[in-house]
Amino acid sequence: MTAVGAYQQRVLELFDTIDADLDGAITWDDFQRVIDRQLGAGPQRRLVEEEFDGLWAALRDAGLDHGGRVFRGELLADADRRAAGSTPDPAPEHVTRFACAAYCLMDTGRDGRVGKAQFRQYLKARSITDPAAVEEFDRLDRSGAGFLTRDDLRAAGRRFFADPNPGVPRKWLTALFFA
Repeated sequence: MTAVGAYQQRVLELFDTIDADLDGAITWDDFQRVIDRQLGAGPQRRLVEEEFDGLWAALRDAGLDHGGRVFRGELLADADRRAAGSTPDPAPEHVTRFACAAYCLMDTGRDGRVGKAQFRQYLKARSITDPAAVEEFDRLDRSGAGFLTRDDLRAAGRRFFADPNPGVPRKWLTALFFA
């Protein structure tokens, strides 16, 4: 039996978090539950819905959607291909869309910058108060500027899905699916 690598554990954790009904597949209904649970009407909802629409289309375009269902093994195999470098695109659209959806929820000021207080509030709104999760901000802030950009989270999304190291920030992305 082979050991599960760090990125594989992260991908499985994300999958299990999204699969709210625990049926072994992610469906559009799983995404809709997240949207309904977290957002009322308004511009933020529209932005997150657009990212999730794009995410679902990207999963389909990557060949991961089978009849409206993305299976656990398929998502993990996709991450394995990326970690092994056997795919031409190291940052596929569906990875980028996961990160952008999280960014839309964090950037409450719509100014293109997420400060540490906004990051902390994003986590707190999802009942994540672990100090280690809040400390992820510093590891996500690639430039050390004191704020996160959409590009910072896109890069972090690539690392989440393919970096073999166990210390990759993870709560920022899995929090997307908590309310």
